[in-house]
Amino acid sequence: GLSGFAAWLAAREFSSYGFGADTDHDGLTDGVEYFFNQNPNSASGFGNLPNVASNNGALEFGFTRLTDAGGLEGELLVSGDLTSWVPALSGIDFTSSSELVNGNETTVTYSLKDGQPSAPGVSATYLTPNTSDPVGAMLGGVRVMNEGLVGVGRLSGDSLDKFGETQGAASGLLITDWAYEGGQFSGTFQVLPDRGHGDGTSNYAARLHEVDFTFTPYYGAGPVSQNQVSATYADSTKFIYQDGAVEKFTTGLNPTGNSILFGQAVGVVTAANGPGGAPESLLSFDAEAIHLFEDGSGFVSDEYGTYIARFDSAKKITGMTQLPGAAQPFRPAGTPNFDSVSAPTTGRRNNQGLEGMTVTPDGTRLFALLQSATVQDTNGASQQTRNHARLFVYDIAGANRENPVLVEEYVVRLPQIDLNGNGSGLDGTAAQSEIVALGNSSFLMLPRDGNGMGKGTTLPIVFKSVQLVDFASATNIVGQYDGVG
Repeated sequence: GLSGFAAWLAAREFSSYGFGADTDHDGLTDGVEYFFNQNPNSASGFGNLPNVASNNGALEFGFTRLTDAGGLEGELLVSGDLTSWVPALSGIDFTSSSELVNGNETTVTYSLKDGQPSAPGVSATYLTPNTSDPVGAMLGGVRVMNEGLVGVGRLSGDSLDKFGETQGAASGLLITDWAYEGGQFSGTFQVLPDRGHGDGTSNYAARLHEVDFTFTPYYGAGPVSQNQVSATYADSTKFIYQDGAVEKFTTGLNPTGNSILFGQAVGVVTAANGPGGAPESLLSFDAEAIHLFEDGSGFVSDEYGTYIARFDSAKKITGMTQLPGAAQPFRPAGTPNFDSVSAPTTGRRNNQGLEGMTVTPDGTRLFALLQSATVQDTNGASQQTRNHARLFVYDIAGANRENPVLVEEYVVRLPQIDLNGNGSGLDGTAAQSEIVALGNSSFLMLPRDGNGMGKGTTLPIVFKSVQLVDFASATNIVGQYDGVG
């Protein structure tokens, strides 16, 4: 440090008012010029200072420093706003680094990641199980760190809600009222089960569970008990809607017919309107994704009919937004058919509807992503070709929250996989199961295979990974391929 600084000044016959002073008034302290081996008595000549240059189209960050700076070390930092700075990490902020020692000077070069989406091309492919463990990702100015799996919690599959029915799985999940104190998070999971047990054979009303939780992250390396998340069931609210003079619940039963609700074609089936209720024509609703605003109102997406339902703070559905005709299921051609047993001729694939839906942090955009490609966007029965999922972007700012306006549409390329993971060939797609908006053109996405517990086979898990998606530079195709078929 300072002893080396004094020796450096003497050896080069430089003068200085001090390590932290700017003797030559060039905007750099003498200590900085010492580190980069620059003359602190000359306001010109900055050849050793950090710079960014292009090398065959790739960006490089480089500088030359004093080889022996008396123990003084520098740190490479990055910032997205030039205000908050964090240490740069290999694999996220740069891909490689090199040091070339030339006597009393060392030249350092970092190959930078450009942070831009990859050029249009084929999807990523995985013929064998994906075991990569990246430190994070950076794309379009968004930087995400991979802290690893830091907590697990469990609720029994036999757990009942206040209506006496099993709580079901968390098809959609949102956290509200969260807090952090003393190394522990707390809050409420807003848990959205889907259509109930039996794959469309249960008259299970769509509902939202409230589950209180505490979460104490574990950052160690060794195995521990899976108790970092402690969850306690608190309450449930069923979604309702008004159909003429009758207030109705939805049903998880597979639709057998069509009707018009909120001005949209929907799938319906005749069933009891609630436990012991009279038979009614009910909206078939397979809830998949949820968003809540601060007032308790929000949006919930459906997989039977590619709807996005708007609901108020009492969880009463007040409106319905249907995706364009290209995404809606038709069988035969030209006839809406929301049944999920027989495959549609065009539109969303069975059980591959609006699995992903999220609202941007500023509350102005809603993203809706099909689980995988539509029937017409797939090459017949070749499952590896359903990798082009359609992303729909709605303007929900101001009054548009009640009547979302479709303003953008993109194609998201999902990973293609070998379902048995033995490298024999691509025969599947890692369909997405959840998305979380990070900004107005970026989101996290969870594509995955169906292998693992509950599959009933010994096939290995090939691909389950969180991916960072940015569509700022993608082509907006809204209105170009949205017609039926």
